[in-house]
Amino acid sequence: MNCLKSSDLYAYLENELSSEDRLKCEDHLKNCPNCQRRLAERQSFLESIKNLPDLELPSDFAERVMASLPETRIRTRGLIFLAGGIYLLFALMVTGLIFGRQGALFDFCLTSFRYLFNLTTDLSRLIINLLQVGFALFKALKILFATWGRLISGFLPVSNLFFVTLIFLIILTGSLAWFLQRPGRFSQGVTTMKTLPSNKKFKIITLIITLLILTGLGRSAWFSSQHPDQPGFQREIIVAKGESQKNVVALNSRVVVEGQVRENVVAFDGEVLVSGEVGKSVVCFGSRVVIKSTAVISGDLVVLGGSLEKEPGCSIGQDTVFIPTGAKFTREVFLKGIFFQLGTIILALKLISLFFSLLLTIFVAGIFPRQVYFAAGKIRTDFWPILGIGFLAILIYAGLIMLSALLMFVIIGIPLLFLLLMAGIVLKIFGGTAISYFFGESILRALGVKKMPSIIWTAVIGLILVAFLGLIPVAGLIFSLVISLASFGVALRTRFGTLDNWFSRH
Repeated sequence: MNCLKSSDLYAYLENELSSEDRLKCEDHLKNCPNCQRRLAERQSFLESIKNLPDLELPSDFAERVMASLPETRIRTRGLIFLAGGIYLLFALMVTGLIFGRQGALFDFCLTSFRYLFNLTTDLSRLIINLLQVGFALFKALKILFATWGRLISGFLPVSNLFFVTLIFLIILTGSLAWFLQRPGRFSQGVTTMKTLPSNKKFKIITLIITLLILTGLGRSAWFSSQHPDQPGFQREIIVAKGESQKNVVALNSRVVVEGQVRENVVAFDGEVLVSGEVGKSVVCFGSRVVIKSTAVISGDLVVLGGSLEKEPGCSIGQDTVFIPTGAKFTREVFLKGIFFQLGTIILALKLISLFFSLLLTIFVAGIFPRQVYFAAGKIRTDFWPILGIGFLAILIYAGLIMLSALLMFVIIGIPLLFLLLMAGIVLKIFGGTAISYFFGESILRALGVKKMPSIIWTAVIGLILVAFLGLIPVAGLIFSLVISLASFGVALRTRFGTLDNWFSRH
């Protein structure tokens, strides 16, 4: 038998064990010197506590402590009633739809739902187009840095470029290590550019500039020996038919590509006319871009600002990204359709789901704050057992759902399916609220927030974070699956935030 736990020793001393467990402890204590020593230490500790003098508190102690506490206003009560009321209205609407009774309340709820769907659809278009802008900027900067690195490498001998890059990497690594090992001291505990001393700002700016330089140098160091020709700047650059050039970089120039550019065409302002072949990408900033029908671009066509004229018949190997500017840009952002594989309708449905999740999170966190707080703490300490219980619960739940679906031909199948669906919804709602609070508290602590907001606002912040992470392609699907498993697991293991472990034998 292993040595006794501290809790078992205290339970033995305080006569809280059953007769069977007490006999086992006594048998073990007879043959274990280590447990005998630990028992004697705890016995002496308990006796010393009993010998402490009894201190009497002043009669007005409780009143003085309560009077010294700051006044708090419960500002979340209205949110709780609002969330519960809105959800009750839609529950009544769904009930009326099921039983075929459509009154004035049903029409009101249906109209509200239609307005909500239209609002989220418009908002989803805005989000998708903002993601489009970010994607275009990222792709343009990626191509620009690669071309810039090749341009810089032209000023250095090819044989020494690798060693220069290596020296820059060593300097960057040393500077970063030195910066991280000498953190500043700030009274607020949060480091921002305004609170940083001037030398810290200088170090950050130096690191960023060095990193940008190395972004291009590190990529070009391996390929410059194979392609010695470098891009150049001219007032007018013409690649005639039959000619071949590696890169074209133009600043307020006119670029005509009738022949072949083996890699990239990068232009700032000016005019770009492509009727030949480009091996990689065409990136233009504020330029007038004309793509003829005979043009062949193997990579991306990215135009930020300016104008784009593309004739039918041209060949673009990858993405065509055109971001207009000014009033036209505003119209495009609010009126254009989908760009990514994430469609507007799907995102709108996700936003509607987020809206109802917000209502339920506010309601559950406001009505059961202690249970939510307790369950969130268990996620931090017992994550893997919770995830395992959630996995088993999902498997059993799916089996019961299929069984009840098969039994729908019998009378008992319909109420059984209804009860299972309700049980799953309750588990998901409570577990999701606990996980939202866990994420909200974690992100606020990571940001250095010392005074936490109320449990409702913390859970709402966490819910928004979880919803955003769930929108990430592929990884978001895996993340949402883990969240669902953890939701079921934490609700079952803690019995809705009331027990440490519902499945414990004790």
